[in-house]
This record gives sequence, C-alpha cells and structure tokens, in this order.
Amino acid sequence: MEMPEINCRVKQLVDYYAGGSVKKFAESIKIPQQTVNRLFNIDSRTGKYPMATTDLIVAITEMYVGIEPRWLLTGKAPMLREENSTATTIERDPRDIELIATQRQLLNAYEQGYGSRGVGVGSVPTVDYPSTSGLKHPRK
Repeated sequence: MEMPEINCRVKQLVDYYAGGSVKKFAESIKIPQQTVNRLFNIDSRTGKYPMATTDLIVAITEMYVGIEPRWLLTGKAPMLREENSTATTIERDPRDIELIATQRQLLNAYEQGYGSRGVGVGSVPTVDYPSTSGLKHPRK
C-alpha cells in the first residue's frame, strides 16, 4: 500500500524545514508529534495510512506561509511561493482560501466515516471547486 500523496508532501516538508526531524517539525507547527508520525505509518486498526487532518494542513500553511497551498493540497503547483514574497508581506490568494475550505469539507466528510465504513465514493458529498476560468496568470 502506498502512502497518500498529501502525506508524501508533508514528509517532504518535514525533510525540507526540519531536516527530517518529525519532532522538530511538529513542534514548529504546534501539532503533537504523534499526529505527524501517524501519517507515515499504516494504522494497525484499519490497515491504511491515516489522511492528513484539516488541523494539520491549516497549521502547516499558517506557520510556513511560503508554502504554496495548492501544492500541499494537490501537488499541482511549485512547493514554495515566489522568492520575492516574504512572511510579513504575503497576501493569500482568494483561490487558496477557497481551495483550503474545499479540502476541509472533503476531509471532514472523510473523517466522519465515509472512508472507513466502506461507503462508495459516490456517497461522499460533492464539492464545487472554485473556477479559475477568466483568471489571468500574473506573469503574463
């Protein structure tokens, strides 16, 4: 069984920001070390890797504002924001906030037992992702 992609991205962050130390990374985001450690190990009760929680994702994006939230959630962006951004001047893109809210809804649905009861994917509530049509790339 392969580790979920989002868990792999969290592991990349542990390596990048804490030199591979889960303890140091967990302390930096003020989340219990055990919560972070669980992401990288199969749960003996379910036989699956746990999913990253909403609290963990929010803690990471609040502490490390240089991380591109779209990368953390989907892997479809660079890991870090552009170099000219600083922790004190970063303004969140409204699409980031919508994407995090959408991910929060999906994770909450999963945490409420949709994934653990063998319920089919069709039973999970659908969520409308924010539209990116009509938006211009800032570098164009």
